[in-house]
Amino acid sequence: MCMYSYLEFLDNVTLSIELSTSWTNISVTINIILTDSSVPSLNQGVIWKDPNQTVFYPWAGQVSDIAIDYPPPPLKLWRFAVNGAGGSWSQVPESSTTFNTLVRQARGWGLTVGDTGYYLGGILSSLSDPSAGSTATSMSMITSLNFTSGAWSKDLRIDLNSQGTVIGQKVLAITALGLDQRDLLVLIGGYDPDCSSCGNSSYTYFSNITIYDPYIDLWLAQQATGPAPAPREAFCAVAIKGDNGTYEM
Repeated sequence: MCMYSYLEFLDNVTLSIELSTSWTNISVTINIILTDSSVPSLNQGVIWKDPNQTVFYPWAGQVSDIAIDYPPPPLKLWRFAVNGAGGSWSQVPESSTTFNTLVRQARGWGLTVGDTGYYLGGILSSLSDPSAGSTATSMSMITSLNFTSGAWSKDLRIDLNSQGTVIGQKVLAITALGLDQRDLLVLIGGYDPDCSSCGNSSYTYFSNITIYDPYIDLWLAQQATGPAPAPREAFCAVAIKGDNGTYEM
């Protein structure tokens, strides 16, 4: 069975790369999948992968502040169904009460854990949602979608920090020993635009680690030791399982 990686670009095509065989930058074959113009092209969003199907859902994001593509489109849920090297986009009908209260953010974090996609924080602005005002607003909210039931959830109570806001942070999933082998979300980096005690810098230090257990809705904080990376946002990160129940991030 072949595996593919997909990206959605501003020119409204979807690209896929086969991952079942090795390739180099010169030899790689990039498959181009034409996309209907009704599918929005957004920056700084996330992708939720349904673990039970060859389907993924783009969520959040904003229109380009360089290209002339104002205003942002209305909030809809889209999905891409993979079919070999190709596939197709379709809009998912949504009429739930919770979905109708959602807005589109950008620059938050998102991840799929089990059969649920999570999205936290970010910024609401005129680039991301038609309902936003002229001033960008940092969001204290965690949104989730259960792919099996199709149920949406929105939680306005976030114990991430004193304000519950974060931008440009990364979240990684680790399997915690002793907790029924369930996944925990580990948040690192980013910055808090509403921090009143951060001085001139609102960046979150890497020594400050936030852990969220989505199964019991529990937030935990841990202080790391040793030389930590310099604070930053919008970086790349990955968690790799190590020896004796450890994880390298």
